[in-house]
Amino acid sequence: MSNAYIGKQIKNNASLGTDVVEKIVEVYTDLNLEWLITGKGPMLKEEKDGATSENINPMNTCALCEEKERLIQAKDQVISSLQAQIKLQAEQIEFLKNQLAAILAENQSKASSKKAS
Repeated sequence: MSNAYIGKQIKNNASLGTDVVEKIVEVYTDLNLEWLITGKGPMLKEEKDGATSENINPMNTCALCEEKERLIQAKDQVISSLQAQIKLQAEQIEFLKNQLAAILAENQSKASSKKAS
């Protein structure tokens, strides 16, 4: 379920669908289903002693943490790749600047030689 999907549903004033609600409730087991559907009541289920639970299903939390770590590693790889590209491009720019300076100096020298003759 993506943010784009949720945004589209909100924009179109449409419902999420039972499959999406089921996924949310499976992952966030302490979420109060009535609150999720109607917006009424407490957001989190209350435990038998009346205290609000702050625990999320540990199995799903681990899966979410693993996914987060995978995304962080992928991001780090992209950043490293982009940094290498930037370094290479900076070196290419410096090389081209030096070539341009040499060409300009050579053209000035040729122009000066022609004027002197």
